[in-house]
This record gives sequence, structure tokens and C-alpha cells, in this order.
Amino acid sequence: MGEQMAIYSNRAGGVGSQLSVPNQPSAGSTLGIALENLRKSMEKRLQALEYLKRPHSSGQFWFNTIMIGPEEINKIFEPARMRSRTTRYAVLGMSLSALLDIPAAHDFLRGLLSLVQEFESVPDDKFDRKNQRGLFRVASRARKSNTGGVDFSMGLPESGDASYLITPNVPFELDYIQVFLTTCDMLIETYRKILTHLGPSTSSASSPSSFPQPPSSSSASTFSRIVSSSDRTGAVGLSPALTDVVVKIDARLKKIIVNVTKEIDLYARAAVKRELASLDFTGEAGGDWGDWGDA
Repeated sequence: MGEQMAIYSNRAGGVGSQLSVPNQPSAGSTLGIALENLRKSMEKRLQALEYLKRPHSSGQFWFNTIMIGPEEINKIFEPARMRSRTTRYAVLGMSLSALLDIPAAHDFLRGLLSLVQEFESVPDDKFDRKNQRGLFRVASRARKSNTGGVDFSMGLPESGDASYLITPNVPFELDYIQVFLTTCDMLIETYRKILTHLGPSTSSASSPSSFPQPPSSSSASTFSRIVSSSDRTGAVGLSPALTDVVVKIDARLKKIIVNVTKEIDLYARAAVKRELASLDFTGEAGGDWGDWGDA
């Protein structure tokens, strides 16, 4: 609200004016707004991940344009070119799974932030299988991780510090599509767990999705169940410090969603252009391209 003028009577009986202090939002309301914005962001990430899974599994019309399925995905993400990224996603998925069992919000989120920071700091070439050693030869160099498991070096930097990355040496080639789908599932469970720690939403309606949903989609009911489950856990939301931790975590995990979406989108745009180029807009049936704008 703007500044308000309060009318009062002075000692001489005259009328004066006093400038009142403008209303300021309380710290509690500011935190509540921040939490609500974070909930909406988490829901958008969930929608995006579910959307990205479909072309990798059964196929779908990418943003209502062209059909993209596993065959097209293998063209976009050639297995030979994706070896390092496939290993990278596999490490992320396995490492996230170990953190999901941590019940306390503080421990879970701090551990998750350390994991994504460490994961982001490792260069892509370190995940190349050419840098990996034999499965049994590195057993003596296994190191203990903060998640309680034993990790085997996979070409990652050796240090005395505990690591949140689970890096087993897999003695066979990984399939990119299967690894990506599994990693998406782990990311979905991670975002759902973050949602439960954010506490129940103050809004009954879920934020609208920017991703096209199929007729049978139950996204709204899914997110309402997430909010309901957080309500049952008795969560009352996070402190400002932990809220900032969630923002930092999301900024790093969001890069995976953005990068994969962009690559599929580039392929879809090129395919649409090829389709349009193959059409004859100067024929008798359709007229030229300019007529379409007046239709």
C-alpha cells in the first residue's frame, strides 16, 4: 500500500497531518511466498521430466509437432557419441538413490547439494570408459562414501575426501535410453521428496503446465497427492537457509532438463522444416504460402 495521511487534532485545536509508515511484508509472509514459488518450480520440473520420458519410451508428438520415439532418440543421441554422458547419468542416478533414504530435511538437502556440486565439478572426459580400470583390479582402491556404500574408482579424481558419488566400474556398455529413463525416475523421486519437505501448498490449484499433456494425463491429481502426502508428514516448510539450498540444487539439476529438451527441440525443428520444404505450396490445391496467413 502507498503512504497514508493520518488526520489528527493538535493542541491548538487545529488540524494537521502525520505521515504514517508504509506497510511492510513480514518475514513470515516473504518466506511463505518463496516457498510457494519453489513448490511451483518443483512441480514444473516434475512435469518436464515426465514429458521427457515419453519420447524415450513409447514415443509422442513433440509439442504437438512431429512424432519422436526411441528410434528418433537414437538418432539424436547416438550411442557412440553418448558414452560419457550415459556413464555420467548412470552415476547421478545411482548417487541420488542413496540419498533418498535420508529422512531429515537438513541432512537430505545438504547432502544433495554436495552431491550435485561434486557431480558438476567432474569434467565429461572423466566419465569416458577409456579412462576406467578393470572391475576387479580396483577393488583394493575402493573408497568409502558419505552414503555408506563402497565405491570403485571409475576414472574420477582420487582424493582423501569422502564422496557422495557412487561410481561402480560397470564391465559392459550402458544403454543410453535405459540409463536416461532410470535417471529421470531418480530425479522425479528427488523432486517429490523436496516437495514433501517444502510443506503443504497454500494454493489448492496446481500450477499450469507448459508441457502438452495427453488426454489420459493425471498430472494435477499426482501433484495434489504429493501435497497431501507432505501434509500428512507434518512438514511446516523450510527455513530461509534451506530454501536457498533448494534453489542451488534446482539450478544444477535443471541444466539436465534444459539441455536434453534443447537437443530434441533442435531435431524436431529441423524435421518440421524438412517436411515444410517437401510440400508444394504453389499448387492449385493450396495456393502459395502467403495465402495461409489470410486463412
